[in-house]
Amino acid sequence: LASTMSQVAGALLISGILGNITDRFTLGYVVDFLHFEVNGWAWPSFNVADACITIAAGLLILDSFLNPSPTAPSTSKEGDTVGNSDS
Repeated sequence: LASTMSQVAGALLISGILGNITDRFTLGYVVDFLHFEVNGWAWPSFNVADACITIAAGLLILDSFLNPSPTAPSTSKEGDTVGNSDS
């Protein structure tokens, strides 16, 4: 089962994608309306959909570190050794 964090990330990702696609299909372009400047330095303009996609990516990366997927069980039998060439 997926963790809650990955489920939230999936919801944010889908909503961000749908927001940008809606702009693209209805207007022909994506509207970026958030713009920040601090001491003459400007951050690139973005919109809420972009923020959702970025947050989703961060949550998925964080989730991969906090909840690593289990490794596949070994199929070797007890006593088997790799590279043993006694024959």
